[in-house]
Amino acid sequence: MTGVFDGIGLTRPLWPHQVRALAALDRDVARGDRATYLVVPPGGGKTLIGLEAARRLGRPTVVLCPNTAIQAQWMAQWQASFGPDAVPATASRELPAPLTVLTYQALCTLGAAGNGEEEAGRPSPRTRLAADGVLSLLHPNGRALIARLQAGGPWTLVLDECHHLLELWGRLLQAVIGQLDKPRVVGLTATPPHLMTAEQAVLHRALFGGVDLEVSAPALVREGLLAPYQELAFLTRPSPAEADYIHGESLRFAELRAGLLDPGFASVPFLGWLQARAVERRGASGTEGDGGAQVSWTRFEKDEPALADAAVRLHVAGLLDLAVRRLVTGHVPATVVYHAVPTALSGNKKLATAFERAWNARVGPGAALWTGSPEGTGILAAQRGDDPFAVTTQIRTLWR
Repeated sequence: MTGVFDGIGLTRPLWPHQVRALAALDRDVARGDRATYLVVPPGGGKTLIGLEAARRLGRPTVVLCPNTAIQAQWMAQWQASFGPDAVPATASRELPAPLTVLTYQALCTLGAAGNGEEEAGRPSPRTRLAADGVLSLLHPNGRALIARLQAGGPWTLVLDECHHLLELWGRLLQAVIGQLDKPRVVGLTATPPHLMTAEQAVLHRALFGGVDLEVSAPALVREGLLAPYQELAFLTRPSPAEADYIHGESLRFAELRAGLLDPGFASVPFLGWLQARAVERRGASGTEGDGGAQVSWTRFEKDEPALADAAVRLHVAGLLDLAVRRLVTGHVPATVVYHAVPTALSGNKKLATAFERAWNARVGPGAALWTGSPEGTGILAAQRGDDPFAVTTQIRTLWR
């Protein structure tokens, strides 16, 4: 395809999975699809895939990535892997070159000063949002960048580590893409979509459609392209400066919690929202007054795993009453109450044992139940089909 990268070529061979990724891009282009979504593990050469995709598409290109370290990696890879006369990539918001590499923050910074503060005499972002949409939340620099994108193009947008686009950044990018003239979008990530919540998956489908190619880390290890590895942690005592930083952040977090608990913080008080969202779980949006049918805990945990885990932690700490039912069958003593545990414990006996000790020390007498034991198997069989928040679901989420 002819375009702004004419005369520039790839100077190194591609790995087989990179060839497959670019073939997926070619198929999308042939079908008229405007987005290509590629899942490649760390070390699998996502940067080279994205740069070669941009070169083949032949359009002026903006790469967005999560931080300046990755930004530098993209620019260095362009210079190292393309020639003979590759024009240097730029990090300028003025978009002076065919290839621009920016961080997401360059576009999606909020507020008048980039930190959410209001400009004097102007309505707050919350007020403007209803009238002008999510783009009204952007700092003027971000809106100026959008104006330059609208004036140029058509563009290729390469969104690196696009699993970061799960909340506000994703909604902002979705609105920005809607302002441009038929952009081509290439999403690159190492995080498979099945790890997203239902709401996050809906946003990702709107941005990228379905996954066009997913490459697993074991496959690349088997091909000799990645080395087997195991993540290890080495714990050290913080330095005095680090300890001061941690203390300062702890104070900031305490202030944040106090602000969230202020009934006047938002139109719906946080505690009321939490009660409606995690305990009552009624209606589609989880806000007060929905009055719909209660969403089962199983569905809630699947759709909102992080929120469900947080609710369980609050319940265990005695800060949220999830109304776990007491059992009244003949199979289990009526005084036994089964509590859900964080899902991270489900496959690790050592963690489950540590959690059991902490429970006994901080909450009260209790024991972890393994559903593979005769007792656990019997209880599970006896209670199968019970209410979602009774023993059936709870046992299924206990260590096993």
